[in-house]
Amino acid sequence: GRTNVHGPRTSYITYAQNVRLMVEVRPDRSSTIQVPLLIIQYASSYTSELYTVLDQDPLNFKRAKLLKTTEADDNSGKSSDVTQLLKYSVDVQTSSTFSKDLSDVEQALMITLIIICAVCAVSSWVRTYGWMRRQQSLLLGPEAMVRWFIYLCNHVSTMFAITVLITSWILYLFYKNQANVEYMMPVSSTYLFAMLYTAVAAKGLVVVYRIMEQCNADIFVIDWERSKGQLLRENSQVPISMWRSTFIANELNEMQVLRAWHPLFVMMIVLLFLEGLDYSNYARTIPYPSLSNVENTAPTNDILRIAVAGLFWVAIAGGCYVLEYYIYYRFITVHPLRAFIDLCSVSNISLIILLEPQWGFYVHGESIHAHSDISMSEFQENLKRESQGLMPARGLGGQDQCQTFEVYVGTNLRQYLYCCYADLQQEYMKALGGEVGPVVAGQHRKCFEFLTGNPGKTRTFTERTLEIKRLINDAFIQSVRGAEKSLIMKFGLHQYFDFPPNILYMNGPFAGDEMGKDIYFLDDYHNWGNFLLFGLDWDIFLFYILMFFSIDTSLHNSYASMVIVYVIDLVIVFYRGREGQANLGAKTLFDERFFL
Repeated sequence: GRTNVHGPRTSYITYAQNVRLMVEVRPDRSSTIQVPLLIIQYASSYTSELYTVLDQDPLNFKRAKLLKTTEADDNSGKSSDVTQLLKYSVDVQTSSTFSKDLSDVEQALMITLIIICAVCAVSSWVRTYGWMRRQQSLLLGPEAMVRWFIYLCNHVSTMFAITVLITSWILYLFYKNQANVEYMMPVSSTYLFAMLYTAVAAKGLVVVYRIMEQCNADIFVIDWERSKGQLLRENSQVPISMWRSTFIANELNEMQVLRAWHPLFVMMIVLLFLEGLDYSNYARTIPYPSLSNVENTAPTNDILRIAVAGLFWVAIAGGCYVLEYYIYYRFITVHPLRAFIDLCSVSNISLIILLEPQWGFYVHGESIHAHSDISMSEFQENLKRESQGLMPARGLGGQDQCQTFEVYVGTNLRQYLYCCYADLQQEYMKALGGEVGPVVAGQHRKCFEFLTGNPGKTRTFTERTLEIKRLINDAFIQSVRGAEKSLIMKFGLHQYFDFPPNILYMNGPFAGDEMGKDIYFLDDYHNWGNFLLFGLDWDIFLFYILMFFSIDTSLHNSYASMVIVYVIDLVIVFYRGREGQANLGAKTLFDERFFL
């Protein structure tokens, strides 16, 4: 780069700025490679620019001392031009890329995606048919199409999540456990990440829809307590206390955000392993597992990040579930769902929760004792007699300890409830002083009742409102009494796959009953938890995993990804608690200020 051969000064310097070695492995698993390709990118800099930067560099002297480049000229003692330029360092990038033709993997993922979509479309129609059975109607309308789409999103997101996890684990095992170079990790996968992002969106939609469904459920508190007699000086019965019903409603409000797992604890443990113990180094593109920090210069692979993080998510959450439900709740304490049923029994209160217009759950809490509004000594005496076997079983219809049921209400009772709701709405409009107009009977779904439904204000109930509440209570008492001697066991698809029987041929005109009767199936105690956030935790768990994967593969930052997922969890819990509280107060006619 000299302009004059005999001159001492150079005009420019050329150097290798980027050196990249590309090696492709043969696809025949012969542990051989194709002819390597070396790509060198050169750059040039004028010496005038280098001299200017060099004179302004305060570390020039120290760099010269460390590099030992202080050769002096023969007479002047000054550094030569070339030696002086050697003291200035430039950024040079070197990289090596090993690749392999992975079209077979992409083709297999494409075929898997097509098969999953086809199978899920069919299974969604099957679930929609079961939903239509629960609705006691086989008309294929817009609501059925919406339900089919939700089922499709649920099935597709679940299968895509399982496919992404299994595929990442298989690729991880093949890549990290090879003695010779046979397998390479794809830099990216079109179909794998398409399944990941589709699963995130679909599962998020399912979670939102099911939370809204829970927050619009019909909840009825049945008080079985009888009056203790007639007042001596007044021509009236002894009033029944409202505090038992209020207490049960308050406990139910607290349980609406009951969880089947502990998200914050699981997130902290996963983050501890990934970043605190440096297990995220397993996701680096080194063909052997290593926790050493020496290889930290190697980049991470997105699919390997999914494999490592997914393993800890599943292992830690699964381990916590086994410890909690198979050890803690079995040998140490009682599960909250079962404890709540016992609380209903001693309070003489039952619950009917309808997640759909004609389908839901019944928690039988009718007391086997004469009264529940009693003193502490009488309460202890009742429990003692029950423990000694001197009292009948708590279950409905003589069933030993069976207190939870799956209920299908008839058309007659459903229409009666709609009419009662319409009367309650008119009474509420009168209490607000507004214009009372015609109210359409039917189910009205709401999304933000805790914001738009006069939150925090005192609700005053008129005599007509309380009378309607008593009528609803009597209607459900008659329904339970009518089904007490005709309880049905679950069997077959209904028992193992939660596929409902054909209610049309058990209830209604097809069964010779024009008005429709109410059908009660014996159920496990934990199934009524589907009304709570407890029943959504499987979908929420998958949604959090998929959300973490999608964010982490984009940001390559486990801390930020986990914080975002935790913020989403806080939003879900807040909305489910507040909207569920507003719905509980509106359906049970209790003042929301009693819900602590």
